[in-house]
Amino acid sequence: MKRTFILLLLAASLLAACGPQNESAGAQSTIQTWLDAPSDGDLLPETTYTIVFSGASVESTVDSFELRVNGSLQSTIEAKYQGNQGQVHYGFGTYDWLPPAPGNYLIQVRTLSGDLAGAYASANVVVGGVSGDEPLPLAEPVGETRLVAVPAQNANCREGNSNQWDIADTLFQGTEYHPLGRGSDNLWVLFRGPVTNVSCWAFVQNLTLLVDDVETEIAEISEDLLPFVAYPPTPTPSPTPTFTPEPTATPEPTRTRVP
Repeated sequence: MKRTFILLLLAASLLAACGPQNESAGAQSTIQTWLDAPSDGDLLPETTYTIVFSGASVESTVDSFELRVNGSLQSTIEAKYQGNQGQVHYGFGTYDWLPPAPGNYLIQVRTLSGDLAGAYASANVVVGGVSGDEPLPLAEPVGETRLVAVPAQNANCREGNSNQWDIADTLFQGTEYHPLGRGSDNLWVLFRGPVTNVSCWAFVQNLTLLVDDVETEIAEISEDLLPFVAYPPTPTPSPTPTFTPEPTATPEPTRTRVP
């Protein structure tokens, strides 16, 4: 389903005066950002490229995103889609970026929630070609931990943490997804559905969790990277109607005429 985004552009001077300044360890642990496109190391064309990003925040809404290129502020983009699953709020947005020239660029984006700002998600990219046979070198990695979940096969993503809940969406085999949280028993993982854009839960045994491309058991993943989220209340099953059969009429005996 195609989504329409409205981009909110703010001047750099205004952001410097009024923008969130709190990027403490506490804020980073409760606010997360993912740069969905481009990926680190991508080669981009010398035309307008749509940067895609998303974020999640525990207990407070995702208000907007701050986008920087090579350290320079490009824009503050309002989160035009917002939702929540229990304590976790999420949102996402896009930005159409026109590279000024071929070269190496560091793209950074972070989630803003009230007066708090999360850590930057980033990608080093190369725009266009260069003279000679050697590609442009990438900047040094920024050292941010990356968590993704990859289904081993197409996996149901349900409205809650059991098969009593309806299927809300499907996670497709071999595709990387960014988990938003996990249940207290480490058995179900929370996502934003890739098609329906609603919160849904996938059974952990149907997933491979990768921390910086290394397969990792869910119990070994820190809470800062994958926070615990309360499950939705267990649905109350509807009572099964009782069928009471109507009495069957007894047929009268057939009379036989005697000749």
